[in-house]
Amino acid sequence: MPEVLASLDPALPSASDRPVSKSAVTQARQRLGAAPMQSLFNQTARAWCAQDAERHAWKGLSLWAMDGTTFRAPDSADDCLVRMRVSPQARAKSPELPEPWTARAVRMVCASGKQRTLLTSLLDRRRYKAEALAECYRRRWEIETSYRELKQSMLGEALTLRSQQPEGVEQEIWGALIAYNLVSLEMAKAAIQAKVEPTDLSFLRALHILQHEMIWAVGMAPGKLPAHLLRLR
Repeated sequence: MPEVLASLDPALPSASDRPVSKSAVTQARQRLGAAPMQSLFNQTARAWCAQDAERHAWKGLSLWAMDGTTFRAPDSADDCLVRMRVSPQARAKSPELPEPWTARAVRMVCASGKQRTLLTSLLDRRRYKAEALAECYRRRWEIETSYRELKQSMLGEALTLRSQQPEGVEQEIWGALIAYNLVSLEMAKAAIQAKVEPTDLSFLRALHILQHEMIWAVGMAPGKLPAHLLRLR
């Protein structure tokens, strides 16, 4: 661009005696803005489309195509504010919602190396650091591990539930959820004593230990179970 401007002596007579710096080009672009370029495009498009229009017609008709595409732009800062439009459907259900809403966009890199964008309503950058939000969001994905533990580990890789009737299926699901919570509760208590995160423990290993111990403790007096669990942890 500086080379092009340097050759425009008639258009830039005051600059003909000295080279145009790159910073001057950048400043000029900022002053120009987008509106003149849009106007120039509209004028030239109308003029150029009219040229040789009849030659390119199809059975007397002008042929047009319509499609959409995107351009790749440089990434903005890792922590920025974005404005998003609230859908008419959402505003119909909750009229108090604003037309646009402001969210904070935090970029993070997942374990696979792919870059993700996290949207959050926690706008205070001092209180909620971007790194802390990214780490918090990673923990959210641990729910996928929980689903796997519940549906595969606890059910012994079975493809279906055992029950054949709807009422039995519902009963079995509630039972599985209760059992899963009990195993997770014991893992959480054991993790506190071991001073580690519960997710550092193996769910499958904990499940097998508890299954074995509970079968062995069937004949134990109920009053002795709490002390037994304490030793187990």
